[in-house]
Amino acid sequence: MVNLKASADDAEALKTNTSVNIRKGLYSYYLPSHIGRKSSTVTSSILTSNNVNILMNLDVIDVISDTYYDSTKTFKSMLAATQNVMTFDGNFLNSKDEPITYRVSVLEITENKIMLTLEGGYFMFVAITPLALSTEILADMIQIARTSTVDSEAVLLSYSARESIDYKKETLDMFNQIAPESGTILDMISGGDSVEIP
Repeated sequence: MVNLKASADDAEALKTNTSVNIRKGLYSYYLPSHIGRKSSTVTSSILTSNNVNILMNLDVIDVISDTYYDSTKTFKSMLAATQNVMTFDGNFLNSKDEPITYRVSVLEITENKIMLTLEGGYFMFVAITPLALSTEILADMIQIARTSTVDSEAVLLSYSARESIDYKKETLDMFNQIAPESGTILDMISGGDSVEIP
């Protein structure tokens, strides 16, 4: 398997861009010129790099929890730990020079394709990528995560008045807004290539 940890270490060491070129109501970030933006909702964007779709999702629940509760940050697990081929943690400095802990998880889809997940700060990035491109995709995810900032007040005004927030429903609503009439979520993230999870 490719050395994703080395790619992550290299991305951590790069100088962070302090400017912002994408401003949304709840968050903003710097999008490098080689990465495109296909679509977005209030809490997410689908980006593209090397013809690979990357889902960037704001974790609203973590923003609210950090504001109202004294809680330690825990990583969400999209998959049972036994299903992951690889998981590792790291740290980077964001554009405000604040240390952010992140976790990378890898699930093998086929012999040459993986699902790559990065959780860092208030964001989760997911991509189904060819193994050969995975180091570049991970570096792009980390580069964007390092420049991402959240407008906590806007998040609280938009979401904290509700009695409860269902994170899974929020994610599904995002896909309902842009998903085609047929297919699966994995098909959409993978750019239409048929994907089967063992």
